[in-house]
Amino acid sequence: MTLLSYSGTYSRIFLCLFLITFLSLVTGGKAVSQTLQVVKGQLIDKETKAPVNNATVTVKQIPNASTRSDERGFYQLEKIPLGRIDLRITKVGYTPVDLSDVQISAGKQTILNVEMEIALTMLKEITISGNKKAAKERPLNDMALVSSRMFSVEETQRYAGSVDDPSRAVAVYPGVQSGGAVDNQIIIRGNSSRGLLWRIAGMETYNPNHFSEEGSSFGGISMITSSVLANSDFSTGAFAPEYGNALSGIFDIRLRKGNPDKSEYNFQVGTLGIEAGAEGPFSAKSKASYLLKYRYSSLSLAEKAGLLSLAPSYQDLIFNMNFPVKRGMVTFYGVGGDGTNNSPAEKDSTIWKENKYNRFSEKTNSKVAITGITYTHNIRNGYIYSGLSYNLSRNSYRGDSLSNDYIAHLRDEERFTNSAVRFSSYLNYRLGNRNTIRLGGDVSLLNFNNYVMVSIDSLRGEREVLLDRKGNSSYVQAFGQWKFRPTNALTLVSGLHFLRYNLNGNYSIEPRMSASLKVSANKSISAGYGLHSRLETPSTYFTQVTSASGGTSLANKNLDLSKAHHLVMAYDWTLSSRVRFKAETYYQSLFDVPVGFNDEGTYSSINASGFNYSGNQLFNQGKGKNYGLEFTVERFFNKGSYYMLTGSLFRSLYTDILGREHSTAFDRKYLITFAGGKEWQVGSRKNNVIQLNVKMVAGGPAHFTPVDLAQSKLKGYTVRDHQNPYSLKDAFYFKPDLKIAYKKNRTSSNWSTGLDILNVTGKTYMTGQWYDEEKQEVKNGYEALGIFPNLFYRWEF
Repeated sequence: MTLLSYSGTYSRIFLCLFLITFLSLVTGGKAVSQTLQVVKGQLIDKETKAPVNNATVTVKQIPNASTRSDERGFYQLEKIPLGRIDLRITKVGYTPVDLSDVQISAGKQTILNVEMEIALTMLKEITISGNKKAAKERPLNDMALVSSRMFSVEETQRYAGSVDDPSRAVAVYPGVQSGGAVDNQIIIRGNSSRGLLWRIAGMETYNPNHFSEEGSSFGGISMITSSVLANSDFSTGAFAPEYGNALSGIFDIRLRKGNPDKSEYNFQVGTLGIEAGAEGPFSAKSKASYLLKYRYSSLSLAEKAGLLSLAPSYQDLIFNMNFPVKRGMVTFYGVGGDGTNNSPAEKDSTIWKENKYNRFSEKTNSKVAITGITYTHNIRNGYIYSGLSYNLSRNSYRGDSLSNDYIAHLRDEERFTNSAVRFSSYLNYRLGNRNTIRLGGDVSLLNFNNYVMVSIDSLRGEREVLLDRKGNSSYVQAFGQWKFRPTNALTLVSGLHFLRYNLNGNYSIEPRMSASLKVSANKSISAGYGLHSRLETPSTYFTQVTSASGGTSLANKNLDLSKAHHLVMAYDWTLSSRVRFKAETYYQSLFDVPVGFNDEGTYSSINASGFNYSGNQLFNQGKGKNYGLEFTVERFFNKGSYYMLTGSLFRSLYTDILGREHSTAFDRKYLITFAGGKEWQVGSRKNNVIQLNVKMVAGGPAHFTPVDLAQSKLKGYTVRDHQNPYSLKDAFYFKPDLKIAYKKNRTSSNWSTGLDILNVTGKTYMTGQWYDEEKQEVKNGYEALGIFPNLFYRWEF
């Protein structure tokens, strides 16, 4: 079940326009001829996290608009006019930082916290060129040299079709394909989305999405919206040594800090949710601050008002509290969400003949709770990071079948409860200006209670329990990495990562290395290699396997870790201060992948996106390979416009237990994505903004295993043609999204309204095939959602 799969009349949604118009007229003060704002933040050393004092911060467009950072690294610029400005930050001994086209709005102070990198030569010897793109594209983790980029919140908020969901926003990046209109899967370079690692505040975490499935990394919509995000990192291969338990990608989420000097509030209403947020200081003297956001599904409210039927219900809460201490920072954060989706049976037996599934009812529920505390302690030439977190994930499903007298009988039931207590710590230490080491590790204590039951005949009460296990386990990770900068042009990173699963004693020792060389003022090349591994979920290890004699055993308990070699090479060409071209080629060799003799020997966990009961013993004999070429042409926002054009040519293949090679479920072969937009400053003082953004995704067809019609007729249920796995292809894939928005600045507030339309053409795509017993024919399943308009109104004050 997914968040966006609901029925109803779309025209009713547009009744929200009345509310939007009304709010636009009554909120905020009246417009003035000129409104001034504050720009402020903190400057810290990128490698030691120590404050950078006495640095100069200058607004390029405004004469004499300049200030210096104080002894704690804080700076503040007063009386900055609304609109967009360019900032330059300089200090002798550090590489200058350029921040371009920073948006200044009424009602909310602009806070820019910046990490500065030490230079190997004196300032007068540094050539200032190409830095504008570096600040926007380079990852925050300075040891991630390849296949990584910063997830810029200010830029990605503009992307059409993102509906304020970071999981959907990253689908514009090369090599990334989304799951479809009804879910927010992140499928990277032909890998299953299960291989994605989520991190929040530097800690590994459970899947932070509503309506997720057991073992998956996706859902219907993220609990984390752009309103609470700070700039974060997104990686697609050959990860830095500190990252573990990931095969396909890393989404390293950072929550932003609240305003430490002034209380600010926001309210948003839209098709998907009603959101309220607040931030401000605990103490102006200490710069302690809080950030709080709560959201409730407006689809559920629309259902209660009679505008929609069968709308899913969800709510989420996020907080981030920061407390500066004498030599560092203490952070207390939390993310929580609860979602329910019901699909009742049709109490009309006359329509059951048309589709037997009309007599079935389904109810799903997902709950996630993530909370933690971190402490960053500054030491001379470095810092020590420590974190403690608690994660809880509960996913449940119940399916009932109505008898002829409309009595509900239990058909299928799933309950997955998983929790983890994690402790993580590392030391980051700079040895002179050329060497930095980072050493650390973490421990995850796991607890699980999983149950899966399916009915052979629900009306007669014949059932089979596939999984019924509770218990605990743990795994440990350790890493060491070294960054060496022999010159300003060359950076080298090398290290080792260690992962051991204490349930069965299996472990992996993983070498990592990467290099980046600036061959000229505007061109650079980079390369990286890494061995990576990923644990299976507890439900996989403890699934009951039935033997030929009828007994059951935990035959999969000793499964090894799935592993992959990643090799990446890249070429980066800065065509101008605003435009860059990047090409990247990669090869991934997957091995020790769980495969089995079920599905006529074609089963492989490579193709699974969530919990996938195999019914048989699995063996670490599977292999796979992903290889391809990606390119990006990107124009960073300048003079009101931007664009990003990406292309990917790739193959994704797997080898089954019998040694046969097949396309995976994600082998689309090519993807082309375009995202771009235009912004117009309007009004007497050019204080207000109109935005138009588009996104278009084109790609090869999705792959499915076809239905064997002859065998299905013989057995009376769906039987797939496993002699030809993933040979069925859908149509050419093309999905355009459109976003139109208007922002109005008032004296002490601003409001914005807009329409973000997913899948403008309304075309739906195949989700698979099934056998219709009544009509004895094969039918195609399609996405439940065509065009989806997300109308929104936001007020900041």
